[in-house]
Amino acid sequence: MNSKYLHGLIYIVADQPANKNLSPSVPLVGTDSYKTLLVWLGSMDVDVSRVRFYNQVDGPFDNPLSRATLNQAVKLGQIKVIALGQKASGYLLKANVDEFFVLPHPSSKNRILNDKQYIATKLGACRKYIYEGVIDGEPNALIKEEVDVSETV
Repeated sequence: MNSKYLHGLIYIVADQPANKNLSPSVPLVGTDSYKTLLVWLGSMDVDVSRVRFYNQVDGPFDNPLSRATLNQAVKLGQIKVIALGQKASGYLLKANVDEFFVLPHPSSKNRILNDKQYIATKLGACRKYIYEGVIDGEPNALIKEEVDVSETV
């Protein structure tokens, strides 16, 4: 990996395990959504060995201590948090995670994926968040997206 693309840990939060998951404790692995997500990560120059996956249904940040530790690491730029879809985003908001970026869920059932320009724009903004800590031009700002009614997952 080119050293100009170094980044901290990335926590990706999905909703819940799909029936096709190879393991219920590892989100997306074995699904078409995982393949799409890997393409997205590659397009953003993400080192997948620095990515950790979580299911929001498992409540990974419900514990106040783990949430405080996560928020401190995010504040220091050591961890970036990405929600896949509105359910994961809603969980992170309820868990009081201070900062995260929302990508659409990578499921083929999600109609927003048909809009290639929208996806390219979101991936560009997410890459900027990962490498520069900037969300919509504001460093370290919390993302609160409006619900996209076309997002079915």
